[in-house]
Amino acid sequence: LAQTLGASGEPRRMHRALVFVASAVGAIYVLWLGGQLPETVASHFGPSGKADSFMPRAVFVPLMCLLTAGVPLLSWWMQTRAISRGKAKIPNASHWFAESRRAQTERFLLGHAALFSVVLTAFLCYVYWLVFAANVASPGPAVLGTTPFLVGTGAFLVVLAGWAAALQLRFRRGA
Repeated sequence: LAQTLGASGEPRRMHRALVFVASAVGAIYVLWLGGQLPETVASHFGPSGKADSFMPRAVFVPLMCLLTAGVPLLSWWMQTRAISRGKAKIPNASHWFAESRRAQTERFLLGHAALFSVVLTAFLCYVYWLVFAANVASPGPAVLGTTPFLVGTGAFLVVLAGWAAALQLRFRRGA
């Protein structure tokens, strides 16, 4: 997908639209589920999955909305800023940002930045869903499912490693 986004010649605004739509969907998702949370929300969980910190729903939901939409947007913005300045951390950056290759390099990197932002939004929504499920599961103390959390985090890290490896492989000299 990132190669398609980056190599197809789509203008920068398409990447931006994808990122903003994903962030907006993430924020709407958080707000939608947030209305179903109890007045006091278990907001932090210890290693065993048992809730150990709480906050009012009126604080928790806007905070999670800001994080779920804002962190991916901030990550995307930081990446696009580095790309536009030719300072993206890629192997052989001076080679790939040479005038003859700069436009193609930027398109590819912008596609990857957009893809990363969308994946990050999806992961944060998944974590929010786990917290939501722990809070509404049953009466009594909230317990976060540690296995689903670890599996989801592991999957995110695998995707992240693949994303980083794809960048490294793509920008070897002569590729």
